[in-house]
Amino acid sequence: IGGAPEQPLGTRVHRDDVEALRRQVGGHPARRLFEVPRESHDRHVLDVSESVDLDACRGALTKMRAFSKSLRAGDSESHYCFAGHARPIDPKTFDKDLETWQARQTESAFRKDSRLGDALMSARMTFPAGKVKRLILYSDGQETEGNLHSALDTLKKEQIAVDFDRLKGVQKPEASVISLTSPT
Repeated sequence: IGGAPEQPLGTRVHRDDVEALRRQVGGHPARRLFEVPRESHDRHVLDVSESVDLDACRGALTKMRAFSKSLRAGDSESHYCFAGHARPIDPKTFDKDLETWQARQTESAFRKDSRLGDALMSARMTFPAGKVKRLILYSDGQETEGNLHSALDTLKKEQIAVDFDRLKGVQKPEASVISLTSPT
């Protein structure tokens, strides 16, 4: 897949590498996103891992709702969220889950991991026959586990298009140990 970054994406992706991810998964600028020439089934896959800003998730839900209103006759869609694993969602009511996570100020176990490759592989199952298959990934591009390269290769072989819509990540500073002195 053209434009792949030099480093493997099986580890956390630096924010500067998100544009490389966009090129790798065939992402398009927002004005061209969602254009498909014939009947399609579009599967929206929303990253809700801890690294993604929950307000950005709400923005993605707004895009999903607008997309739903613009479906052509014969087109269909489905919606999933993922972090540790993928699960189906209803974009009309998913705001409540986001509000719950934000109100707790502690993250749920579901949000601990970010497995982009695994989510894409799960979401590719059970597409309706006879339609163009497309996954629309809403994510900040950070993956903590999995193999995105392998997933993208599989999707390409199965002729499933992948579009990428970048979400804002949270701005949490990370800490590291600089030195330790033991009391001896």
